[in-house]
Amino acid sequence: MLDEAIKQYRPKLVSLMPDYQNPTGALMPISRRKEIADCLQRHSVYALEDGAYSHLSLDEREPPAPLQSFAPNLVFYATSVSKLLAPAMRIGGLVAPSAYVEKAAEIKSTFNMQASAIHQDVTACFLDERRGHMVSHLKLLQDTYRVRRDAMAAALDAHLSRDNGFNWTVPRGGMFVWLEGPSSLNFSELFDTALNNGVAYVPGSKFFEPGPMQLHNAARLNFASIPEQRIWEGIGRLAATLASG
Repeated sequence: MLDEAIKQYRPKLVSLMPDYQNPTGALMPISRRKEIADCLQRHSVYALEDGAYSHLSLDEREPPAPLQSFAPNLVFYATSVSKLLAPAMRIGGLVAPSAYVEKAAEIKSTFNMQASAIHQDVTACFLDERRGHMVSHLKLLQDTYRVRRDAMAAALDAHLSRDNGFNWTVPRGGMFVWLEGPSSLNFSELFDTALNNGVAYVPGSKFFEPGPMQLHNAARLNFASIPEQRIWEGIGRLAATLASG
């Protein structure tokens, strides 16, 4: 599909999220990463690899090898501590093809001469291997998110039926579950009702360009910040909202 799209549209850059993709939580296998790297090489097309969720592995011992490792001359790997340390910590990193490192730094400086010095100091301390903060904090996140993911999967099993046209992912990492319902269901139209019932989600249509490919019968659910008991309560409220629609 990517090969055909490149031939048709001739992009200069493609954007990819191989690890626990937002919104579906999908994890791209190593074989597919190699295929994409070969495709990029054949067409001499660059790629931006978004690695914001790469370290939030819930079932693997370590993150998969990034796409950038298979095509370092064509892939820009970008990541951030905003999903690991704190949402407001807008400190990121970029691994770029060597020919573009200086240009990337130049472009960054035109938008922001210097990120917050305090944030940089905190991030440096967090990433310092000698202190061990990242290892212990990452384990806490993984253990917590794993329990919450499992709670959401169990709650969906209890409140919604696959026999009635519902289906959902149980992601191996990241923060999100992708829920799809019967074709007659419209999560966008039910959004206000859901809010009034005390539950929120992102309608699946928000992740697509307007048109026939939009999925109005899908939604992204976030389990990262909600304790298990409230997840059960929230899925119950969601099921009641969907039933009323």
